[in-house]
Order: sequence, then structure tokens, then C-alpha cells
Amino acid sequence: MNPPRQCVKRCAVVDGMNLLHTASRGAKTDRFFELDAIIFLAAAKEMLRNDFDVRIFVPIKSTRCVKNKQIFQDLEKLGIFEFTQSNYDDVVILQYAAAAGGFVVSRDKFRDILPRMNMVNHVKDRCCHFTFVTEKDSELEVSVVDKEAKSEPKDEWDDSVENPCQEPLTVITEAMFDPKMDNLHMFYSHEGDFDFSSAQNTRGFFTETRRSELLDAVERAFEKLYNSARRWKSLSLTTVVYLMTYFRSDELKNDFAVLENAHMRSAHQVLNAKQNIKFWFSKALNGDVVETVLEQNPTSVQEMWKQCNEEMKRRYCPTGRKKDLKHVNPYDDPYHPAATSLEIALYELDLE
Repeated sequence: MNPPRQCVKRCAVVDGMNLLHTASRGAKTDRFFELDAIIFLAAAKEMLRNDFDVRIFVPIKSTRCVKNKQIFQDLEKLGIFEFTQSNYDDVVILQYAAAAGGFVVSRDKFRDILPRMNMVNHVKDRCCHFTFVTEKDSELEVSVVDKEAKSEPKDEWDDSVENPCQEPLTVITEAMFDPKMDNLHMFYSHEGDFDFSSAQNTRGFFTETRRSELLDAVERAFEKLYNSARRWKSLSLTTVVYLMTYFRSDELKNDFAVLENAHMRSAHQVLNAKQNIKFWFSKALNGDVVETVLEQNPTSVQEMWKQCNEEMKRRYCPTGRKKDLKHVNPYDDPYHPAATSLEIALYELDLE
């Protein structure tokens, strides 16, 4: 029997702008989420927690509308985040993944780039994406899945499609990162692979000490954002939801438990619970919308923001968004900020 081959974990190379749009807008039906850099904290934490090194790339021109920009500086100081100076961040991502023997985290299939970059063509077999899912305990779980197993995001407004954060999906556990599994070649480089030395050299800098330091730093960045968020009067809905479901999942859990059993609680307890919930959600949404939803006694953060989203759509976009049949995205990336030829020109010139 042959001895098992040596293997090393590959570095995760994240398409930051694609991840921002994917995590902030889900299935494109939750249009009231905003692009928020808090997503990068959650993604970095999950990769580090599973003992994977990580690099996040974002084109600097695309960050004008992103909330919590201070997170960029926090991650940049740690050496796991980098701005690209051009709009061709896809080229940078693929080149880095090829040179480092890493795998790419993106929903983009790079069909417009790979044919012209034969030297990185092998990276297409190592592409996956994050999925943001919830379990019954209402906590947010961030996992990496094979992108081929997921359907493509829809461009039209379809109320039958739920935001993936709102429904319990299959959670990919740490067992999915088992190097013995044949379908996870994208996460590991084995001895004998042509890029084994590249992956091994990159991994050599990712010691257990550095992993612990990075995890502690990401946790501190979360804590700093949470403390600031308590003082700020205005937050993005994305910030509220990710803080309350991913970082501080216990913050509002008791309050929603009170609403779930409102018939067994005193009026004072119910009122206090609603005030605590309103404290956070009113930072991101109109107070009248929050009060209307609270009258329905939602039982979790997920149910709360789902009903808020429905109420916002009912008030501000009753006709929904109709698909423009003439609209053709010139970029292969479905989440690229430039959609039409005019938008491309303005985007390249860094104009509004």
C-alpha cells in the first residue's frame, strides 16, 4: 500500500468586489442591503478559522459606495488585503492564484479573461464561492462551496427567489475541507502536483502563530466596529444583520424569544424586547417600517429583516424591477459595477 502523499492547504484568493455584491445582495431580491466591508471580516475569519491563508483583492475605484471603509485599512495592515490600481482586478486575482498555487473565491467564471491567459488557465478548476447561510439557531454561517453546485444568480426581480441568508441551507462543515476527499483538490495541493512547490512556499509564511495573530486582529476589528455601531445613529442594513447574526448572535436572541412567546410574557417585557430590537434596526431603516414589522412579532433576526425587506418593497417599489431584455452585461462578471457601454466609459474614467 502506497503511503499517503504530502499535501498543503492552498491560499484563498478572494475576488473582493464580487464577494461584496454576492453577500450584500444575496439573490438580488434583497435590494435594500448595501455594499459593506464587514463582509470581508466574516470571510477572512472563516478562512482563518479553517486554517486557510487568505488574500482579498479589490479595485480601488470600486470602493466609493462601500460602507465601513476603515475595514480596508485594518485588513491591509494585516497583509491579507490589497487594492488593485486598475479595473482589471480579475487579471491580478488569477495571476496571484496561479503564482501562489491558490484557489479563487468568486462567482465570476472569468470566461472573458481565461482564453487570453493560457498561463493561468488551470486556475479555472479551482474556483469556488462563499455562501452565507443560516441554521435553526438563527446564527449566520459562512462557508465555501463548489460554485458549479450552485445556480447562477438571477437578473430579474423574482419574489419567489429568497435571499440565501433567509432560508436554512446545507451548511458546509469543516469536514468538507478533509484533504482525503477527491472533490476538494481545489483546496489542497498534493505532492506531485505541478504547482506543489508554489503552494508550499506560500504556505510556509502562514505559521500557526501568524494564524492566531490574524484571527485575534480580525476579532478586534469586529469588536471595534460593534462598539462604534452602538454609538452611530446611522448604519447599513448589512452591518446590522451581520453584527447581530454573525458576530454577536446572542445580542437579540433573548428579545426575539420574548416576542415568540409574547402571550406568556408581560407587556413590560414585550415592550423592552421591541425597544432593544428597534435600537439596532432603526439605525438602518425608517423607524415607521421597523415599528410596523415589530407589530407582527418576528421571532428571529432573519425573519425581522425579511419582513422589513418586504415592507420596504411594498412601500417604495410596488411594481418590482422588470427585466430589460435589451440589457446585456458586457462583462462576464454578473456583479461588475459597469453594465452598459456608457457606464463602462464613466467607470474607466472614474466619473459618476
